[in-house]
Amino acid sequence: MRPVLLLLALAFVVLSSDASVRADEDPRTDIALPAHVADAFMAEMRTHMGNLDDIVSAIADGDFMEAAVIAAHNMSTRYKAMRDPMGRLPGMGQGMGQGMGMGVGPGFGRYMPEDFRAMGAQFHAAAETFATVAATVTAPASTADYQVVIGALRDVTTACRACHDAYRISGISAKPVPK
Repeated sequence: MRPVLLLLALAFVVLSSDASVRADEDPRTDIALPAHVADAFMAEMRTHMGNLDDIVSAIADGDFMEAAVIAAHNMSTRYKAMRDPMGRLPGMGQGMGQGMGMGVGPGFGRYMPEDFRAMGAQFHAAAETFATVAATVTAPASTADYQVVIGALRDVTTACRACHDAYRISGISAKPVPK
């Protein structure tokens, strides 16, 4: 009986401790966005996560060209998938960010601080570099080929992690996420 009480007491102490970071103590910089922009931005981030998963799957299958195509078409500086013919993202005209020290232009960047935009540029450039590196691999791929490709992919995920460690988005609406 005594060990059970000791475990319960320990569990209570651990669960009631303030060891984890609470949302109101989140050290990341908050970027407040209008709800429709936050929703579109988060949808794009989820798309990038799906692209990363597809890239890893293509590499695991030894299909380096497919990995390169996914990165080039969906994540690189040439990324156009969500933009209309004028280069604008859905639901975005001139508005918040103009004259407020934020970015300019038709995309998400005009809502973001300069450091965030720089991190985004690093992500897209790393994806483009990855696409170039992956496209050079010929069959059969060697261990060295895999190492170079994974190294280039690491640069992409390092850019993701740096941004996610530094920033958080607020303004997200309560509407359910499409599946």
